[in-house]
Amino acid sequence: IGDKGAEHIADALRENKTLTTLDLQQNCIGCLGASHIANALRINTVI
Repeated sequence: IGDKGAEHIADALRENKTLTTLDLQQNCIGCLGASHIANALRINTVI
């Protein structure tokens, strides 16, 4: 999904109230994308 896709996932995670798991295996997320997701997970209390 790459870094851009990870950025979109991060945007969704910030608003998420129901998703409890997210499998990100076998992707092409780089350091930038991982950073976006990590920052979103600091906000998300559900996943």
